[in-house]
Amino acid sequence: MKGVRQLDQRTRLLAAAWGGTVLWLLLSLWAIFGGAASSVVVLVAVILPVALIWLVWSGLQRIGQLEARLAATGAAAPPDLTGVHARIDDLTESQSALAAALARMGDEIAQYERQSEPPVSAPIAAREPEPASPPARPDPTPTPVPAQPAAPAPEDPPESRSLPPETLITALQFPLDASDRAGFAALRRAMGDVQARRMVTSAQDMLTLLSAEGLYMDDFDPPAVGAALWRRFVQGERGGELLLLGEIATGEQVEKVATRINLDMIFRDTAQHFVRNFDTELVRLEADLDDRLLADLGDTRTGRAFRLVGQAMALFD
Repeated sequence: MKGVRQLDQRTRLLAAAWGGTVLWLLLSLWAIFGGAASSVVVLVAVILPVALIWLVWSGLQRIGQLEARLAATGAAAPPDLTGVHARIDDLTESQSALAAALARMGDEIAQYERQSEPPVSAPIAAREPEPASPPARPDPTPTPVPAQPAAPAPEDPPESRSLPPETLITALQFPLDASDRAGFAALRRAMGDVQARRMVTSAQDMLTLLSAEGLYMDDFDPPAVGAALWRRFVQGERGGELLLLGEIATGEQVEKVATRINLDMIFRDTAQHFVRNFDTELVRLEADLDDRLLADLGDTRTGRAFRLVGQAMALFD
């Protein structure tokens, strides 16, 4: 309806312009043939009013077009950014919960290590000539000495030395959200292992820096990489088909990571530390993992980060 009204308005303006032009020309012709004015005056009197009539009509038409364009622009609905804001809020909440869980696990591990110190030092105290027990329990014979060889058992690392590969892979995927109990349980067990803890911590640092650049591993959809390529990479092969390991992000995203590695010392040190730890774990676990578990390891958030950073550092060339 608005378009029809605008069309009617333009039609009326055009009719008014033509009507004014015809009327003025008729008056001018009457003045010319009636001899009421000189030829110069008549010429000016004919041309200027007609020009003004059409100039006014052109201006009004232009104003109508601008009004129509503004109305069309105002009618366009703004983009719905609700989903984008919700995605950002979810990622922020997940990252905050993960950081809090890691800090809590670090405190638990430190407490565990402090509690595990007395059993290690117990054999040394047993060798002291002074009796460790009160006189009410005399033991004149040196019979406790032969039992000392069994004491070195507490010197072994924590029980997480036998961390199952499946648990480590789940930990390197990191909890999906604050309610992922299985993910947090695997992460807690991995943080109890000295070597796995280094891997998890370096991966967390790398993922945090990448997320600050707007690079989230869940947003990538890399091509499937079989376990055979990972085994060939562990054996030292580079180039050729192994370039598929680096096909995870766009050229612009890889260039962004490469630029940060070259210009930011903290980013570069974190990336080098992360790549070194992942490569070490990959070499250590490769022989014990079947094809399914090895492929799962490469597709975790940590594995995807390794593929992205490795492509930026030309590890697969």
